[in-house]
Amino acid sequence: MSNVTGSRLRIDTGSGGVSGDGLGVADLFVDVGSGGIRLEDVRSERARVESGSGSITLRMGSSPRSLDVQTGSGGVTLYLPPALSADVEIETGSGGIDSDFPIQMNRWERNHVRGRIGEGAGRIRVETGSGGVRLRKG
Repeated sequence: MSNVTGSRLRIDTGSGGVSGDGLGVADLFVDVGSGGIRLEDVRSERARVESGSGSITLRMGSSPRSLDVQTGSGGVTLYLPPALSADVEIETGSGGIDSDFPIQMNRWERNHVRGRIGEGAGRIRVETGSGGVRLRKG
């Protein structure tokens, strides 16, 4: 899908990947049972992106108020605006956590990070059963 605007976009597929570009919706929900997710230029206040098995790459064109990303098996890469301000919680069963953003830590373990980027205006939660998590500026 590309160049979708509106108040709400919901995508649910049992198997097969989802890709998109230019998604400007207030509420975004993407759920894939088996397959990867790749979304570019997402401008959404609230987004929930889930894959049972498959990697997730999400490039946000604006800072989200609430972002929830989950995958059972596969890595997660989030490209976020350089001026991001959010409370973050990242958990991975097996895989590393890497961030371009400085995070003021509230909790730090090998596979679980909780903290704040900037002033903490939004909320970002990332969970993966196996696979690394990367937060990138851009």
